[in-house]
Amino acid sequence: MLRPQGVDRIRSFAKFFKGYMGLAVLVTAALPIPVTMWKLIRISQPMTETDLLATMPRHSIPNESLLSILYILIFVFSELAFVLMALEEYLQDILEFTDDQLLKHTQKPDQQRKTKQGH
Repeated sequence: MLRPQGVDRIRSFAKFFKGYMGLAVLVTAALPIPVTMWKLIRISQPMTETDLLATMPRHSIPNESLLSILYILIFVFSELAFVLMALEEYLQDILEFTDDQLLKHTQKPDQQRKTKQGH
């Protein structure tokens, strides 16, 4: 039975690629050992936060004041959102409203009676 030439070419390429990738994985896994042993990559000493702040000039941060104010405002507004949510939950609990009643804009049955009576 004759096979098309394209199928044999794909199989031979797949076999070559599979063998090539097997070798590449081993080389990649073993590469850090000689690189570290022969110090081929220069590694600087880690700086502490104090060293970094001492060596960085103060004027190197553009718009430092604006960034500080915006950061504080982000924090303040997120805290206000939590306060508003807490107040909403507190009022909902005191008035004994369910989430469904709030979403459907319905009143409690005793409030409906008072509204009909004109109180």
